[in-house]
Amino acid sequence: DGNEKVKLLTKIVELSDVLALSPSEPRGVSALADMLDASSIKASLVLWGGDDTIDNATLRPLYKAVSNGMDRVLAKLEKNDNEEDKTVKMKIEAAKKRKQTYMLLLLETYKNESKINSEVTAYA
Repeated sequence: DGNEKVKLLTKIVELSDVLALSPSEPRGVSALADMLDASSIKASLVLWGGDDTIDNATLRPLYKAVSNGMDRVLAKLEKNDNEEDKTVKMKIEAAKKRKQTYMLLLLETYKNESKINSEVTAYA
């Protein structure tokens, strides 16, 4: 069932180490980071049943978990931020971009304005 797979992936993201979540590594270094690329996750969701079987209420915690995971990645990278290290700068930009993408995906799960509550506006 697609909803169960999304819930499991949400737990994996929540429990994952920063290195497993970090975008901008070469593909293949972290299977989880590769899967969390927006195009990859959308393809997985289609394979798992798509809009017909996966509820928006199930997707929201996943999108929040990825966004929170990027906060953890950014916190670690910014500790190690060296003005001259272009690799760290590139990783910071990739994490910020992924966070923004998942925040937008989260907002897309609200099909009408009446469903947007104070929690969502505070999160955004």
